[in-house]
Amino acid sequence: MVKIFLAEDDKSVSRIVTINLEESGHEISVTASSFSDALSKIEEAKDKGVKVAVLDGNLGTGPGDGPQIANLLRQAIPEIKIVSFSGDPVTWGDFNPMKPKDISNLGNIVTKAVLDIKYIIQ
Repeated sequence: MVKIFLAEDDKSVSRIVTINLEESGHEISVTASSFSDALSKIEEAKDKGVKVAVLDGNLGTGPGDGPQIANLLRQAIPEIKIVSFSGDPVTWGDFNPMKPKDISNLGNIVTKAVLDIKYIIQ
């Protein structure tokens, strides 16, 4: 089981990713639905022993807010691995899957990225 910080502003996407990750045996330890919400939960993620962050590239304030959260998480939890995903190509995560047009497949894509990370962090 991997403890995960999930930051996604679209409730449908968050629900799909959560279901897939939890069905794969992972724990969503911290969730955030906006940039400010994610900022306020970085210490909580550290306290709960989060090992992976799944971050949307745009949390509502612009395309640069996902990378900002990633950088702050890396400062607080140096060993954290980041799965970044967005509708546009991004390169600031350890794994950078693209959000598919059909979001029903996104959960599988993110779950595979977390599975790959699980082998790296063990």
